[in-house]
Amino acid sequence: MKYKIFPITLFAIVLMGQGCFSLGTEQEVQTSGAGGFFVSTDKGGAWSPISTLPEPDGAKNLNTLSVYRLFEDPNDPNALYWASREGGMFFTYDSGRTWQRPGSGPNAGFIYSVAVHPADKCVIFATNGSQVFRSDDCNRTWSEVYRISGDDRVSSVAVGQFDPYPVYLLTYNGDFLQSSDNGISWRIGRRFKTQSIDIFTDPFVDHRIFIGTQSKGMWRSTDDGETWVQIVNPFFNIAGGQEYRRFVMHPTIPDLMFYASTYGIHRSTDGAEHWQELSLLHAPGAARIFGLAVSPENPNEIYYTATINNRSTLYKSVDGGQTWISEKLPSGQIPSVLRVHRDHPEWLYVGFTIPAN
Repeated sequence: MKYKIFPITLFAIVLMGQGCFSLGTEQEVQTSGAGGFFVSTDKGGAWSPISTLPEPDGAKNLNTLSVYRLFEDPNDPNALYWASREGGMFFTYDSGRTWQRPGSGPNAGFIYSVAVHPADKCVIFATNGSQVFRSDDCNRTWSEVYRISGDDRVSSVAVGQFDPYPVYLLTYNGDFLQSSDNGISWRIGRRFKTQSIDIFTDPFVDHRIFIGTQSKGMWRSTDDGETWVQIVNPFFNIAGGQEYRRFVMHPTIPDLMFYASTYGIHRSTDGAEHWQELSLLHAPGAARIFGLAVSPENPNEIYYTATINNRSTLYKSVDGGQTWISEKLPSGQIPSVLRVHRDHPEWLYVGFTIPAN
């Protein structure tokens, strides 16, 4: 394994104890290595750990923590928000060189989702599943704006990309909620009645929203969530095709989208109306896809991470998915998050989850 020095102080990679990660079937994956984040400045050739939390008594290495998601400020690609599975939320304003943790609000436990207001970077929403918090002063202080009851949980929060910037919540049991006053009041817009994971607001098309569900694929609304249609494609009816894994909208090309399912990866160039299957190196359904990313500079440069049996791998294509090469990852844990830096497309981020024993 090659390690390239990223311009920060690096810490040694500490190997964790063996863990077991369920893939949702009878198969389990044995894992080892560090959690947290790594960055490559050469598109996946060499990696450096970037999981440092400065504290008064010295820098703390966060490589024992798991990465659930990584969220980005829509107007500042250097401002990132790490949603961890057990340590709360962390944020960075220097592309991950150093991380900070808020003093209140989403500073502990499992964080499911974070959203930054597109018109005011100091307004941030975050949820730990049972509560939704809002900060109006760039993570300094937080207040609760929503609390869920019963056995449901908030799985995703998002902010519309156009004025008046509505705020959306999605619960795991399928309730879609909207707020027109920055979270002061809420109303239910739709009950999907299926396990629901993520909300995506379109940065190019006003009123267009996408939702990813666990077993009924993707849904789309073109009127701020008032009405919805299920995104259909013949491929999605194949085994695993509606089991949502990841969804990526290209940051610079309108209507270019990528959908990863248990079956594989599909691409749309017309806003999810039609889809093309990408030919992968492994058979459909053979790999568990965790991370998916596309270069903001070159839409033919596609990356994904996947686990087959006990091995996780980074796959990269530079010709739109016609051919692929595989790269070794810097940890044997589950590669749950993948990101290409918007201003530096040669920078590739990968975050790892350490399964609970």
